[in-house]
Amino acid sequence: MNTNSDKWIGFKHLENLGISSDKLADYEVLCLPENIEIETDPDKLIEAGETVHLYKILRSQGIKVYSLQDFGYDVPSYERRGDTIYFGVIVIQFVVLPIVTAIIANWITEKIFHKSIKIKIHVVKEGNETQIDYNGDGETLLKILKGLKG
Repeated sequence: MNTNSDKWIGFKHLENLGISSDKLADYEVLCLPENIEIETDPDKLIEAGETVHLYKILRSQGIKVYSLQDFGYDVPSYERRGDTIYFGVIVIQFVVLPIVTAIIANWITEKIFHKSIKIKIHVVKEGNETQIDYNGDGETLLKILKGLKG
């Protein structure tokens, strides 16, 4: 696994929290706070409520998923009451991308009445990374997720 800090600032922030690449060596998915890219103070990190639910679903499906709670950090979770679904930052190894995108797609389909979805996805494949910072409607995100699998 390549978690070189020049690839993505989130890995550098994880290292600053004492979470080295060795501790992350076997991850398939990381469910991270929505402000991990901009916040270095662990007391100011915030977790999107939907990310917590996604974490539980992925774990129940046998995916090797980690969150900061797995490393001893108690990050507060915020439940929002609007039309937007906030997922926070999700880092996905390419090998499990079809499974994870299917889970997210099913979730969105069930909640399609939501007008907007906000999610950051990082897909890691053979040391290369693709980033999607999405804020828009569910139907378009479903199309993007289908395109990622190919």
